Amino acid sequence: MGLCEDRHPLPVDKNIFPNRVERTWTTRDLEAMADKSIPEDCERLELYATGLMVAMLAVVAVCAKRGIKLAVYSYDGWWKTYNRQNVLD
Repeated sequence: MGLCEDRHPLPVDKNIFPNRVERTWTTRDLEAMADKSIPEDCERLELYATGLMVAMLAVVAVCAKRGIKLAVYSYDGWWKTYNRQNVLD
């Protein structure tokens, strides 16, 4: 899954959040949205980062609470590829 829709071209079709994360959304709101977006039967989430730290931390918090393994892919503009980082194993 991607973190935020249409912020950057991503090699995935599904995203956790819409393109624009509203300033009025609290961290609790973001965690609730992430919890709803991540499938119930998810055991491992492969997530493509798009920036926006508060949204990323909401996903990390949900994965930690639900015991979901998390790998985050960050874009490397120099090599034009994604680097994988295991965050929760």
